[in-house]
Amino acid sequence: MSEPVPHLDRSVAGRVVFLTGAASGIGRATAHVFAREGAKMALSDVNADGAEAVAAAVRAEGGDAKAWALDVTDAAAIASGVGEVASHF
Repeated sequence: MSEPVPHLDRSVAGRVVFLTGAASGIGRATAHVFAREGAKMALSDVNADGAEAVAAAVRAEGGDAKAWALDVTDAAAIASGVGEVASHF
């Protein structure tokens, strides 16, 4: 039997979190959880309007969030998106 995963006490406060699939479901929920913990949120999704809606909701709660349209199946778009996030934050 494998060892259980140990509890790691790490905080996202003040860190940049780059989240894909942020427009809905688990991605949307994760964006709110991490933002409430103090992370700066880089939110991406192929659904640009949905990602922006989540970023706006995070900002309305006092968080720091910006949205990017991103298709994670496109390597060039990933490289560009990471560069844009790094420049922004």
